[in-house]
Amino acid sequence: MMSARCKKLLELAMRQKDSEDLTVKQRMRERTPLAQKDILRSLPGPSGTLVAQQDILQSLPGPSGNRAYSSDRTSLGEDYSSDDDAQDCNWFPAGTHDEHVSSSLSSKTSTPRSIGSLTVPAVPALVSQTQDDVRKKRKRGVGMMQRKLRKERTEKIKRGEEYINQAGKKILGKSVGELKECRLKCKTKFTNAQLQRVFADYRAMETRDMQRLHLSNHILLTPPIRVKQVENKKKREVSVEYFIENEGNLVKVCQNCFLNVYGENRGFVNGIIDKKKKSATGIIGRDERGRHEPKIKHSSEAIDYVRNHISNFPAYESHYSRRHTTKKYLETGLNLQKMYNLYLDQHTMDNITTKIVSISTYSNIFKTFNLKFKKPHNDTCHTCDTFVAKIKITIDDTEKTRLHDEHVSHQDKANFHYECKSFDKQRAKASGNTIVVAVCDLQQCLATPYLNTSVAFYKRKLWTFNFTVRNCNTGKTTCFMWHEAIAQRGADEIASCLKMFIMSLPEETEHVIIYSDTCPGQTRNNTLPVVYNYILTQKVGLKTIDHKFLVPGHTHLECDADHASIERAKKKYNGRISIPNDWYMLVRMVSSKFTVIELSQDDIFAFSSILKQSLIKKTKDQNNAPFLWRNIFWIRVEKEHPCFFSFKYSLRVEDEFKICDMKRKARASRSNQPIMDVRKAYNQPLLISKEKHKDILSLLQYIDPVYHDFYNNVIKSDNDVVDTSHISDYNSDSE
Repeated sequence: MMSARCKKLLELAMRQKDSEDLTVKQRMRERTPLAQKDILRSLPGPSGTLVAQQDILQSLPGPSGNRAYSSDRTSLGEDYSSDDDAQDCNWFPAGTHDEHVSSSLSSKTSTPRSIGSLTVPAVPALVSQTQDDVRKKRKRGVGMMQRKLRKERTEKIKRGEEYINQAGKKILGKSVGELKECRLKCKTKFTNAQLQRVFADYRAMETRDMQRLHLSNHILLTPPIRVKQVENKKKREVSVEYFIENEGNLVKVCQNCFLNVYGENRGFVNGIIDKKKKSATGIIGRDERGRHEPKIKHSSEAIDYVRNHISNFPAYESHYSRRHTTKKYLETGLNLQKMYNLYLDQHTMDNITTKIVSISTYSNIFKTFNLKFKKPHNDTCHTCDTFVAKIKITIDDTEKTRLHDEHVSHQDKANFHYECKSFDKQRAKASGNTIVVAVCDLQQCLATPYLNTSVAFYKRKLWTFNFTVRNCNTGKTTCFMWHEAIAQRGADEIASCLKMFIMSLPEETEHVIIYSDTCPGQTRNNTLPVVYNYILTQKVGLKTIDHKFLVPGHTHLECDADHASIERAKKKYNGRISIPNDWYMLVRMVSSKFTVIELSQDDIFAFSSILKQSLIKKTKDQNNAPFLWRNIFWIRVEKEHPCFFSFKYSLRVEDEFKICDMKRKARASRSNQPIMDVRKAYNQPLLISKEKHKDILSLLQYIDPVYHDFYNNVIKSDNDVVDTSHISDYNSDSE
């Protein structure tokens, strides 16, 4: 009898709603034996109740399928089952038992209930703080999809269509209701077609505010004609008259007719009347719901502080694609998390009172800037990305097929150029040194000094340049290095480096083939055939120079691997890089196959100036057909034809070369080989901008004092010099 009573009490306790999903009985089966003991210990009864509790525990399945563990031997001071206690690995002494159980149970308890003369005590909630309970839940009604659904719901309400409310209940659409007999005889004043037209015009209004204004204009508030005295009831303030427009005339109707014709409820119209009462002019304003400024909105001072912080980071234009994009790129090594950490440090240092914004807010403000982080080395092809995007959104099968064919053709062309390079390399190795194949590219700018301090991210630095040429015959790489106080990195500088490389080749070399990307400011321009013509006049055994360009976006060259080796060495380098000479030393240490040539101003020649002397820049070939440099993929200069260059729009051997004569007409009859006087490009150190020089000097405190003289005396500034260091190699060479 006692056991049945306890079971009944337990069932009543388990019926308490402790959660939305599981009953107490289900959770007891999931809990540990200690949690089950706590429940049973809270049940009232005589001392013999413990036996009944043990019976209940035995009826419940244990964690391993055995009968439940015994109760706490210390709870009543008696040991009823010492053998079972010996098997209870979860048993704790009385002093520590409550602490252990409280760590695994929720603090929630159920409300005590009275059943007859019996009181069921409060039962602790058997919900442990598991990982699922601690996990942050998504707020209801928040997110892009929810905002979209609310907007669609608002539109349907405005049009009077059927919709699903936020609680998931289906709300029927609005229509003209049936007009009943009334004192004003509204039913006889309109035809059904007239009512439908009024309803349609009302529901076709653009916004809900326009509908409110329309109803307000058809409601007239007048002083009450007579006031009936009713005890304990507020006196009527105004009398309300309703009108419906019919063929240009306002027809007075009753309230029920007004509501039925427009398909609105009484609460909506009463809200308009209340606003009309409070308005001095009788014109109601727009609905202000959702238009108030959030209380947690960041102040304008906090937003301005973040914007100023982002603006302090130096940004650089793309050297390759600045004609096609206005985006600027941040320095290597920066990312959004680093910038946010620097923002937190700066906020603490400044000790300002503005509230710190979250990283999500910081990210949203950053997106308003036209900035991007430096792209990785393996950039994707812009043309390929465009084709993929267009194919994905195109519905027409014919158009999709055409785009796919063009994409495949573009990829085939890129692969063909790679195959031509491989073929030329094999042919060169088989010829000994008679044919030499080389690849060249300018590495991205190396910041000097290279510092890890957070302050350095906000400062402009001196650029060190590295033009890399790899001899594919020998596998050796020549690195031509200089800094921006010596020379820039335009066509003359690149031409001077190529001249030094070709002049250093063996005497038996007769044919040189060079591959590069399609950067117009470095190689694919009018200066290139000029320097090759000059080299052929200086090097006796050399007969032909070919320069071939890869397809934009697919310009991976062997020297890119050399640049990657330098980048890896830079990350592992423990020494300091304080001046450009430190970069030269680091590159020498990367590989025994690297040869570093430190350029001076005596090594840079103004080959582009020859186009203003004995040669001339041409835009038409020998057949008077115009050509564009961006379409050329193969240039050939031969010793047999001085002052000429041939070009192709592809790398196919079967295509015919087009010829361009660079001689000036006045001098063409004098000599087939005009004199090429090449002067030096620079006769004094270049000046950098005052702002950059100021930033560099502010970093001297982080540099060894022995190098201060270099920045104080060698590097000069001028107020009139424009900072051109923002043009950087931080993008692909796509055109």
